[in-house]
Amino acid sequence: MVKDSNSDFLLYLRDYFRSRPAALREYDQLKVAQANAGAEDYWRAKDEFLAKILGDPPSPVRPTAIRCVVLSCWSPLR
Repeated sequence: MVKDSNSDFLLYLRDYFRSRPAALREYDQLKVAQANAGAEDYWRAKDEFLAKILGDPPSPVRPTAIRCVVLSCWSPLR
């Protein structure tokens, strides 16, 4: 990942969740709760949650590449 690149926000999210285990649990619970709601509802819920953290209003359509990157990056802390 390159600093100041389009995916630089992932570093911020990583650090945010590492320092706030309760927020990570809330995010994981949200994903589990939305898993059977259908893809669009699942992504909308994730987008809204992450937008609160990033301070960015949710976009109606997020790029699939960013969705895949975010999806593959997060798992409960070991």
